[in-house]
Amino acid sequence: MRFTVGISPQAGQDLEDIVFFITAREQDAEPAERFASALVDEAKKLADFPHRGKVFQRRPNVRRLVHGHYLIVYEVRDKERHVEILRFLHGARLG
Repeated sequence: MRFTVGISPQAGQDLEDIVFFITAREQDAEPAERFASALVDEAKKLADFPHRGKVFQRRPNVRRLVHGHYLIVYEVRDKERHVEILRFLHGARLG
C-alpha cells in the first residue's frame, strides 16, 4: 500500500528559494522550474519506497535523499502511511 506524500510549508519555501536562486544565476526561469519539478517528482516517488533514504542525524523517522547537489529531508510516519517533506536543502548548507 502506498504512502501519501506532503510538502511542509518550510519545504515549499525552500523550493521558492531554489527557483529564485537558479533563475538569478541562469537569467532564465525555465531551468529553475524544471529543477524544482524534478525535486518534487523525486519526493513523490517516496510514496512507493518511503524508507529508501538514509537516516538523517540519528533521527530514525527522519531521512534524507540526495538529488543532484540537494537533499530531500523527510519524515516517515508509518502509522499514518505518510511521508512529510520537511526541507529541500543544498548539500553545502549542511557543512
